[in-house]
Amino acid sequence: MLPVREAERLVLLNWRGAFIGKGWGSDNLMSHPFYRDLRDQTDVFEGVASAAAPTIVNLGVDNGVETVGAEIVTGSYFKMLGVGTLAGRTIDESDDDQPGAHPVVMLSADYWRTRLGAAPTSSAARC
Repeated sequence: MLPVREAERLVLLNWRGAFIGKGWGSDNLMSHPFYRDLRDQTDVFEGVASAAAPTIVNLGVDNGVETVGAEIVTGSYFKMLGVGTLAGRTIDESDDDQPGAHPVVMLSADYWRTRLGAAPTSSAARC
């Protein structure tokens, strides 16, 4: 079982059509417009979230840049899973509102502790 709220109720939808993404994640991804339509027009699911397969990003920390593993998710991802934070906030649906806006980063607890010394108000990381 996944360490999330009501894991037994989760459903994974798998895309079996032509690849329609932009190269992020695996070839079973649905487009973001399809995700939005499913989220906004469904009466089948209580909530809809989307995540891409793991990828690599450049994360600016202090005055340098590190290559780190990441997963690109929609703003509903953490709320739907019932996952919170140790500090700060989760990514939320308002973060999806502006295409091309500056990305929002949520760090793992391990990275926050080991790389940033668990600083309670670290604004040193940027994507």
